[in-house]
Amino acid sequence: MSKFIRVTAFILTVLFLIGAIWYGLDYKNDKINRLQNEINILWNYKLNEPSLREKIAKLENDNAKLQQELDNLNIRYAADQKYIDYVNSQYLKSIIWINIAELIFENNDIMFPLYLGDRELNQ
Repeated sequence: MSKFIRVTAFILTVLFLIGAIWYGLDYKNDKINRLQNEINILWNYKLNEPSLREKIAKLENDNAKLQQELDNLNIRYAADQKYIDYVNSQYLKSIIWINIAELIFENNDIMFPLYLGDRELNQ
C-alpha cells in the first residue's frame, strides 16, 4: 500500500507542477498580450494626436523640398561637369595646336614671313 501512495503522490506532484507551469505560462502570455494592447492603444493615440500629425506632415514636406533641391543640385553638377569637360577638351586642343605651331615655326627666319602671307617680306 505504501508503494501505491508514493506512486500516486509522485503522479499528483508531476501533474501539479505541469499545471502550475501551464498556468504560469498562460498568465505570462496574457499579461504580455495586455501590455502589447496598451502599448498599441497609446501608440495609436500618439499618432492620432493633431500636433504630431502636423509635425509628420511638416517633416514630409521638408523632405520633399530637400529632395527637390538635391535633384536640382545634381542637374547643376551634371551641367557643370559637362562644361568642365568641354573646357578641358578645348585646353587640350589648344596645347596640341601650340605644339604643332612650335614644330612648324621652329625656324622662324624662314617660315614666319610665309606664315604672315606678306610677299614683300619674302622678297
